[in-house]
Amino acid sequence: KENPDLDMGLHLTLTSEWSVYRWGPVAGRSVVPGLVDDEGYLWRNVMQVYQGVGGATDQIEQELQAQIDLARKQGLVPTHIDSHMGTLYYNGSYFKVVCNLALKNDIPFMVFKYRPELQGVHPALGYYTQEVADTLEAAGFPLLDMLIQEEQVGDTYEEGFANYSKVISELPVGVTLMILHLGIDSPEFKHITGRHWARDQQYRIFTDPKMKEHLEKENITLIGWRELKEAIWDKRDKSIKKVF
Repeated sequence: KENPDLDMGLHLTLTSEWSVYRWGPVAGRSVVPGLVDDEGYLWRNVMQVYQGVGGATDQIEQELQAQIDLARKQGLVPTHIDSHMGTLYYNGSYFKVVCNLALKNDIPFMVFKYRPELQGVHPALGYYTQEVADTLEAAGFPLLDMLIQEEQVGDTYEEGFANYSKVISELPVGVTLMILHLGIDSPEFKHITGRHWARDQQYRIFTDPKMKEHLEKENITLIGWRELKEAIWDKRDKSIKKVF
């Protein structure tokens, strides 16, 4: 609320993967019973979600809408939405649900230009064809050129810094989204994830003045979702209420 110009996305979540730090659905367990395990929390992995919910995409839609509604109730004005652990990408039916919700709620969902090699990344992405990408683009969704989600941390800070510097130096022309999990190491964080050190390393790398210098040297222009939203999404044909 104090910084309305900052990018602030909503990470739509259908899984609760940590061993002891867990959460349940926002919509309520009785409303979306297929989304919860025997302990009452969201499933631990993506395949369990698909098996638990099956084709009941109404439960998916109810939970996603509940998360959006709660965020807005708490004062958040999301610049974009995406998917925790990729759950909404690896199932064509779920993907269609969230794209339609994006239009309904006037929030762009993170999608990408079609590339043939996507089919080899995961067999479940077979539904994402050039026709699907064209449909989304025509509806005003900003399509990213490249996604970098592989963690590049090293055994040492210096190695991690070198790894990320190399990735940045080799970026192609276009709009690239790099997924980072930034965190400051702490006793509490150590009890949440065994990868606490990796998230701390990413935080230190990308707050290091030397990384800023490297970005400038490589002529990288940093933009956020707010710029994409204002340049593309906000200018879309508002009469399009549904894409699938």
